[in-house]
Amino acid sequence: MTEDHARALEREMLEAVNSKMATDPAEKDPLLIILWRLNHQDKALDGIRSDLGRVSTTLNGHITQNEAIKDAVDELVTFWVGSKIAGRIMTWVFGVLAAAGAAYVSFKKDLFT
Repeated sequence: MTEDHARALEREMLEAVNSKMATDPAEKDPLLIILWRLNHQDKALDGIRSDLGRVSTTLNGHITQNEAIKDAVDELVTFWVGSKIAGRIMTWVFGVLAAAGAAYVSFKKDLFT
């Protein structure tokens, strides 16, 4: 609820209280204030209901999108995990090849010296 709307409701309450006091100055009626507060509460609840409707619509849209892209995300995660495993295997293979190459060069150097 905006501040202007709250001020307008406050002015309405004061006008209602003043009009009641003007018609019956000897008696102060708290029922009028209670009724105003209940009316104010109803307006606030209507605003909350409309907000909940928008949130529900947004949430349903996100759930629908989640179901639509779930398979694609699962595939990307599988590919990512596979690439991590492939990277580890390739690192190991190149390490073994480098060690074999170093051993070959060392063996060849020992033969010719």
